[in-house]
Amino acid sequence: MRSRYAAFVLGLNDYLLATWHPTTRPAELALDPDAEWKSLSIVSVELPLDTSGYVHFRACFYERGRVQKGGMY
Repeated sequence: MRSRYAAFVLGLNDYLLATWHPTTRPAELALDPDAEWKSLSIVSVELPLDTSGYVHFRACFYERGRVQKGGMY
């Protein structure tokens, strides 16, 4: 997750698309070059006994002069 956040910060579209799950990946990705990424916070972690888990995170950034917040599991 940290590597993908860093890829958003650095504008690495190819890396983001390559690491995006195929079932939810967009055909193309146009990042706003003026977005200012500010923080990545881990809200919670759920680690079940099998090989998968869930991480709830929040990423904050400025876009078009406004604070944006996104979170995901």
